Amino acid sequence: MDFDYFYGRDAESFRFIRLPIVLIEDETFKSLSIDAKVLYSMYLSRSTLSYKNNWVDENGRVYIYFTVEETAAQLACGIKKAVKLIKDLEKIGLITKKRAGQGNPTKIYVKDFMSIFRNEELRSIKRENQDLSKGQVKNGDFDNSRVAKKESLDLSKRQPNHL
Repeated sequence: MDFDYFYGRDAESFRFIRLPIVLIEDETFKSLSIDAKVLYSMYLSRSTLSYKNNWVDENGRVYIYFTVEETAAQLACGIKKAVKLIKDLEKIGLITKKRAGQGNPTKIYVKDFMSIFRNEELRSIKRENQDLSKGQVKNGDFDNSRVAKKESLDLSKRQPNHL
């Protein structure tokens, strides 16, 4: 085939999945096949859409729906290979599946591949920021503002009413 070149902004007009380089370079993920890594990248992409659609469980965790049949179709492989790829991702801990009952699709929780590289202190800060109490506002994902501290009222300076 004789494919044409990209001209100007044409190169920006396509949907892409992102394959994090750490999945290729880090020893932790060396056992995963490139097909499993591509599937995980597809899951990451779907997670973004799930978040926008508010597919979040009672614990605030985003989940996706991605069937075995859809996996096989997207990766142009058989059902057995699709099942194996999903199991490989589950075995290494990049996803967790939760069955939703008879006739309902299985929820897939896509886990944060970078979480194993962060220290415990950063994880606790992340959880703290997600649990904003009533009266506290977070303006955006990249908000640098601080949460206002509630200070107790100092009543000792006031004089009581005596009738």
